[in-house]
Amino acid sequence: MPWLAPGGAECLWVGEGRKEKNLRTFWKWFGKQRAQQITHAVMDMGQAFRRSFEAHCPGVVIRYAKFHVIRHLLEALTTVRKPEFKRAGKTMKGLLCGKKFLLLSRLAHVRGKAREALTPLLGANRRLFKAHLLKESFGHLWAYRSTTWAREFFAQWVEQLKWSRLAPY
Repeated sequence: MPWLAPGGAECLWVGEGRKEKNLRTFWKWFGKQRAQQITHAVMDMGQAFRRSFEAHCPGVVIRYAKFHVIRHLLEALTTVRKPEFKRAGKTMKGLLCGKKFLLLSRLAHVRGKAREALTPLLGANRRLFKAHLLKESFGHLWAYRSTTWAREFFAQWVEQLKWSRLAPY
């Protein structure tokens, strides 16, 4: 995981592993005084990173990287898709077969014959449609310029999760 210099895009350190003990080498090298100057950190959603930064950088504001958030959404969609494929009858299997990447793609990037193939697929399976809709709608979060409205959107999106009854989400 590369670490960037405060105030600039300079790679400071790359290390192996995803545990707090793997970060000890970095914090030892980085130093307590510099660590206390860090005000913001962008990272993946691993709890080890969060705990480590909170322990070494008092008052740090942590943000999760968009890539990692989206990755979790795509994993949830895949987790919904797999059992639906196994449960599907012959007709549905014909619709689902070979459509994994089509489902994982952003709808705005799906065009032509691919779009034509996606429409009946989503219309034929309600759980898959809900999972796809949740994935697509979450992408709107990054369009907000106001933190207040982004939080409101997120709260409403989380409320939709409760009604979806899709455990992976």
